[in-house]
Amino acid sequence: MTAIAIVVIGYLGLVFLLVKAFEGPNMFSNGCDPQTPQSFASMARVTLPDKFSDFDSYCWGMHGWSAEARFEIDPDDLEPFVASTSIDFTQLSAELPQRVNASYIHQSKGMMKSFLYGFAESSMDWYEEIVVDTSRPDRWVVYFVVLAG
Repeated sequence: MTAIAIVVIGYLGLVFLLVKAFEGPNMFSNGCDPQTPQSFASMARVTLPDKFSDFDSYCWGMHGWSAEARFEIDPDDLEPFVASTSIDFTQLSAELPQRVNASYIHQSKGMMKSFLYGFAESSMDWYEEIVVDTSRPDRWVVYFVVLAG
């Protein structure tokens, strides 16, 4: 009788995993709900500025994982935000590389008049990238991504 119960529980667990695997585009989502920016900040190991707006984020993973966010900040908040990352603020560049990992940027890349770019690879398992749209003098758009695992 115990063996049958174990088989049934194992079968139900397998069915649950299969259903989760075929739920659609968010099948590996790990909870960076845009409605709770702190979930992103915790996963990406960053400190978000006190005043930010238009926040959007997405996290996913399987063998490795990614945490991405797009948000607007006051230009004065950029340096403190970057200080909470592994990226060296003094190394930010006005040139974009051929390949940018932050997927949010691809929606507005052509509209940027000026920007800053930086990245840090602190180990083979941790990579951070930032693109900041500095086109507007009063509000900057930050695109930040962490690739890990």
